[in-house]
Amino acid sequence: GGAEAEGVAAEGAAAAAAAEQLTSALGLVAKTLQRCGLGLEHVLFVRLYVSRMAHYAAINAAYSAAFAGRPPAARAAVELPLGAGRALCVEVVACGATKQLLHVQSISEWAPRMIGPYCQMTAAHGVALVAGNLGLEPATMRLVGGTAAQAAQALANCGAMLRGLQGFEAKRTLQMVLYLTAEADADAARRAARRWLRGHGAAGAALLLLQVGGLPMGALVEVQLEAAAAAAPALAQHSFTVTHGRLRVACHLTVSGASSAEAHTDTGCAGGATASSGAETSAAGDGSLEPSPVAALGTLQCLVGLAAGAAAGAEVADVPVAQLVDSLREAQRQAHVLLESRALRAGRAQHVRAFCEVGLLPAAALRGALLETMAGAPCSVLALPVERIRTSQARLAVQLHFAVDARRTVATDD
Repeated sequence: GGAEAEGVAAEGAAAAAAAEQLTSALGLVAKTLQRCGLGLEHVLFVRLYVSRMAHYAAINAAYSAAFAGRPPAARAAVELPLGAGRALCVEVVACGATKQLLHVQSISEWAPRMIGPYCQMTAAHGVALVAGNLGLEPATMRLVGGTAAQAAQALANCGAMLRGLQGFEAKRTLQMVLYLTAEADADAARRAARRWLRGHGAAGAALLLLQVGGLPMGALVEVQLEAAAAAAPALAQHSFTVTHGRLRVACHLTVSGASSAEAHTDTGCAGGATASSGAETSAAGDGSLEPSPVAALGTLQCLVGLAAGAAAGAEVADVPVAQLVDSLREAQRQAHVLLESRALRAGRAQHVRAFCEVGLLPAAALRGALLETMAGAPCSVLALPVERIRTSQARLAVQLHFAVDARRTVATDD
């Protein structure tokens, strides 16, 4: 009895501490946004990474208090092995333009209601950000079947949400992240995602599968995606491979048309909090916000693994950091060449998000390599540990987000 009571008290204290960390992080986000005349009401999307999903209720309460009285943002929440003393990490996308949103609060037949203080989808500048979706049957709000069934249901929910906001459709999907909790279920989840993308004419979209420690409601799968407006300029999607030394980098370049706007990069937000306007940002730099013109938004996804012929038993961690830096720089160079051949000019990367398998590379070493890749340019970097990466035999996934000067409409390369 006594030991059990102490355990309950300790768990309650840990949950309260996590809620306090979130309140502090969102306070930093709010201050950062204020410096460019924005507030939490301008937030489009929140990625909430927590060290323990058991603290979800307390974290949700703190999140709800921070956003009280403001139009909600879309959100995805997953459990990652963030390390001792780090209860959570927050990544935020905000925009000063008109914010469209889809917010279903009651039981319906077509889309699940929200299970937290957020909305199903937001959109601005021709891009829709769909919240992380679980395999919930809308009419009952119960999780369906196993991994394959939950993946199919979550994807169906994403499609319903895109249809729920006029001007968006699944065939304009730009990129998708699928989180799953069980290693054995990766193939089933991948097949479901590929089937959905092909079925909606979006087979060229970037796909990333990440194995995480836990998801809300004990779900097996969570799907989050971004899609361009049907009326936005045509997409540019290209896949290519970079091989350098013992590394093989599978790259996917996506450009989505957007109206002229002003993007702001937060070059330093402490405590793991992030903020942006038009471009995603994270903890790094001096805390200033730098405006840059944007006519389109680009993402370069780099999946890093070992090249064919690498020594048996070798790990990416055995490869000198210099090879990783050179590989990522070459990927950027080739992406810029592809864009220039289509009269597009890429600006510098404004935010870099990296997912690295636990134990592969120390966080400090990875972050240092990413900053070196950016060659000292003001760029925010967020390095996150995951259980496993389940795409293209990669051990490290890097996503670079940048503004593009879109001088003309381009066609998709399959």
